[in-house]
Amino acid sequence: MQLFVEFIDRKHREAKKKLKLVEKLLKKGDFKVVSKLNEEDPFIYLSNPNMDSNLGGIRIYEIGGSIAYKVQQNEDVQPYGDAYLLDLEEMFHDYMTETDDEKKAGKQVIKSANEELKKFFAKSAEAESTLLNKEPEPKVIMKTGGTDYASMLLSRM
Repeated sequence: MQLFVEFIDRKHREAKKKLKLVEKLLKKGDFKVVSKLNEEDPFIYLSNPNMDSNLGGIRIYEIGGSIAYKVQQNEDVQPYGDAYLLDLEEMFHDYMTETDDEKKAGKQVIKSANEELKKFFAKSAEAESTLLNKEPEPKVIMKTGGTDYASMLLSRM
């Protein structure tokens, strides 16, 4: 019978193995990758290639058997915001339906994953630029001149 600690250790080793593969995949896309696989919760930090953005980078980690990423300002702080799925296995299966060659499908996964992350950084920079250049909406203060029902209720008690 397998102990719970052994189960957790096995899952931890599998997560590190997946993340090492993702690290190799991202280095082929000319990203600056920082490996934090020896941490308690292993992850990879991917620096933002767009220098015109305040976004530092993303944390890539495994959660529930899937690879996901979150925005993270630098490699030493916690991530924030929503997590986005980077479903490499699904990409591979999709490309395998188009071709029977595993090497071609693997190369297409590498290309697609790198393009997806570059698009993420580009769209983040675009959204940041839009928010910074947006003119603030004028504040509208409405005076209703209505009845103060709360004070009427309290005065009758």
